[in-house]
Amino acid sequence: MPDAVIGGVVGPQAPRASDGSPLDISLDPTGAALVSERQPRYFELAWRKTLFTAYCLSQAISVAGAAMVGLQLWNASPVVGGVNLVLLKIGGLIKVSSATTVALALATGSGQVSAPTGQTAATRVANNFIGGPGPQALALAAGTFTNAPTALVNLMHNTAAIATTGEDPGFALDFEGSIVLPPQTYCAIAAVGAAVAAAGADAHLMWAELPV
Repeated sequence: MPDAVIGGVVGPQAPRASDGSPLDISLDPTGAALVSERQPRYFELAWRKTLFTAYCLSQAISVAGAAMVGLQLWNASPVVGGVNLVLLKIGGLIKVSSATTVALALATGSGQVSAPTGQTAATRVANNFIGGPGPQALALAAGTFTNAPTALVNLMHNTAAIATTGEDPGFALDFEGSIVLPPQTYCAIAAVGAAVAAAGADAHLMWAELPV
């Protein structure tokens, strides 16, 4: 049986059609379909209540180890019928003098089959559809894990002590869904070199929960 063929027209179609008018798919000269975002990028995920954000206010951040302080996210969903945590955005800042902290990194770990011990809840965990249900993931400000995570990507470079005046611009990165946490894995913001001082950092992480 031959493959189905979808036809189209190369280039924009004119005159501009009114709502409800049938049109062919617009193609570029190579035959690739031309598309544009009809809604804001994350609207569909947020509208379907599958987009979440965790926030930690005024936390120390530890170097990578089994016992972590700072923002962590564990995929608490079951292996069968659970969800993948698809990381989208991460950001934060160091706001208390932490001169020996070289950098912040995102570290990841696996083999976490039960909840971390010694838990401290994140400052806030919310559905991005405000009022929507909570996540299957567990977001923490402190927890002890079975295995220590290891750094995967750098988030920011800390060049010097943060003064008591002025403002540290911090960092804001978009992972664009390029990091996925399946069930029984987790990620954590980790300090490099030395821990961030007590109450020294704010951080947030946004993710989508999609079926395994």
